[in-house]
Amino acid sequence: MSELHDRFVKRGFWVDQSKGATMGQTITTDTQTGTILVALLAVLSSLAITHLWNIITFTIHQIRANGRPADGLSRQQQALLRASPQPSSVVVDQIRLWWAWRRRANSAFSRTVFLSASALIFACASIATSVFSSNVIESSNIEVLVASPFCGSFNATGEHWTPIEYGYFKYMYPFADQLTQQCYLNNDTLPALCDTVPRPSIELQQSRVPCQFSGSMCPDNAPEAVAFDSGLVDMNKAFGLNLPSKERVQFRKRSSCSVLPTDGHMTVGNASIFPSLEPFYSADDRIRALHYGTIRDWTVDDWANATFFYSESRGNASEDYTIRSIPYHASPDMQTFNIFDPLPELLHEDADLTIILIGKNSVTYTSQVNDPLFAAHRSLVYRTYGMEGMSEYSSDDLISMLGCLEQYQFCVHQSNGDPICTDLTALPGRDIPKLAPHATDLQKAVLSHLMTVTSMFDISSVRSLRASSALRNGIGDGLPNDQWINEVVGWVSTTWAEFQLAIPDYAIGAKARDPLADSYIINPETPAQKGLCGMQKMPKSGGFVNINVFGLVFIVTFASVVIAIDLFLIKIMIHVKKFRQVVAPRIDRWIQDGVLQLQRRAHDAHGRGDWMYLDGEIPVTAEGEKMAELPLESLPKGISGTWRFGPEKSVTLVSMTTESDVSVKNEDRRLDEQARA
Repeated sequence: MSELHDRFVKRGFWVDQSKGATMGQTITTDTQTGTILVALLAVLSSLAITHLWNIITFTIHQIRANGRPADGLSRQQQALLRASPQPSSVVVDQIRLWWAWRRRANSAFSRTVFLSASALIFACASIATSVFSSNVIESSNIEVLVASPFCGSFNATGEHWTPIEYGYFKYMYPFADQLTQQCYLNNDTLPALCDTVPRPSIELQQSRVPCQFSGSMCPDNAPEAVAFDSGLVDMNKAFGLNLPSKERVQFRKRSSCSVLPTDGHMTVGNASIFPSLEPFYSADDRIRALHYGTIRDWTVDDWANATFFYSESRGNASEDYTIRSIPYHASPDMQTFNIFDPLPELLHEDADLTIILIGKNSVTYTSQVNDPLFAAHRSLVYRTYGMEGMSEYSSDDLISMLGCLEQYQFCVHQSNGDPICTDLTALPGRDIPKLAPHATDLQKAVLSHLMTVTSMFDISSVRSLRASSALRNGIGDGLPNDQWINEVVGWVSTTWAEFQLAIPDYAIGAKARDPLADSYIINPETPAQKGLCGMQKMPKSGGFVNINVFGLVFIVTFASVVIAIDLFLIKIMIHVKKFRQVVAPRIDRWIQDGVLQLQRRAHDAHGRGDWMYLDGEIPVTAEGEKMAELPLESLPKGISGTWRFGPEKSVTLVSMTTESDVSVKNEDRRLDEQARA
């Protein structure tokens, strides 16, 4: 089975109900568009992170700019904060400051570790943000919404059944068998096939229960029956429907099987005593008639109570098993689908019945088989050349019989979230208003399709035995004692695999499998039926990406706000200071700690340059004015400079360096040299 074709993928906006009305808002687009968007989001996220850090450093600077006297470490930290370095640079710079001031400033470590830790935490948060932004776009193993022009339900009645059986089933059965083998019965790593359906498999609870029939169908030596219960399965989770939470539908199926006795339920004779078989068998062909019910409207001969006929000659000529089945629906509304009436011992009013015949034919085994369905203890000793004395074991009887019961339960959720459920019973008729009077129109559309699918695929549609895969030229190595249970596991699993394929085919359309499906498809007519066409999700491994609208809007909005605040924050604060004098001194300190103002003040200290715009971020000199390079040494003692605050304001500064200051500096240099040594 291949995954959903690209032409059935809905492009554009839709809501994934499994994630909620807000977080589930999704845009599906092609991979190329998604790649471009990923690049743009990466750039936008990087810009937002950079500008957010600028805001953080501005805030820390403003909190520390209190106007009180501070030591050199604090002044240098303020200058570094004003330079707005990257978080990684802040960590390195603070370590360098601590090393330089460790013997000269009080609590140098604790004062530098705060900024280092803040920068480190921000760097980690930036990585997390990058991961979040990348998760906004999903590109692998995504779920897409189906949009197909072939949407429609099956008309599985009357004359339409034959084209379904020879058309749709022909294409679908091989896929169902592969899905069963690889996704239900395979205990190893799930192959890629399992990713082509909304859920790889439906978990079933297996248990052993007492014989489920009565009278002669449950002799004292009858083995226990085996039962499989799915519990209530959510249609959204199990089959990929995209129903709103208040429109949810749940489904449960319980299957159980027992080995049936053949003693007292078989007639053996030549074909001549069965007139209805004359065109198919020779008169002396040995025939077995199995009696487990009466065929309705049988007028050919007096053998209406023969549920199955089995030819011994044809069986002996076959090196593989044969399997046949006949179903019976217990619901009064489903009687038109029945062709026989089972024996009273088999009948259950609250369960559908399937009788299964297993013909073991000429299959033999290299060792004895003790399984109740495949029992083989009749020894066959070879006398041919080269195989003298070798033994094989044939079946104790050519035929074995199974009886299986199936029950169903349906639940619809109300607007308050509480479900209303039917009883666990036989498959009801298709009168949906009678079945679920409280269901919404959309829920009724879901139930209608679900009823059709469950009536098309039940355990009566079994086609093969797992034991066949172990045969070589009609010979097997033997079978485990519970092989009959393994067979039932395979049949029940196949039924659920068929559900997983047929339920999404409402939205995808049976015509996607069978080109001649128009003859048995009912096109949607009501708004609810048409709405259900757009409520099917399917896995898609490539070619498309899903964009989370909430994440996209959040990133774009947050990044835009952060960038806008950072770009215009200083101007806003400068404007505010005209009205709030409390803020003005801190903004002045931010401006004066800028690298251009620090450079201007250094030139001013040496009396170089005629500076203007001293209260702005960018001071300038008179046009064409030239200045010499600043010396490496500090301003010598006795040399003065002028600090200008405006065109008409200036303050003359004089270096106050003393001999004691020089001796302290020399001692500092000596300590540094010792530390480096």
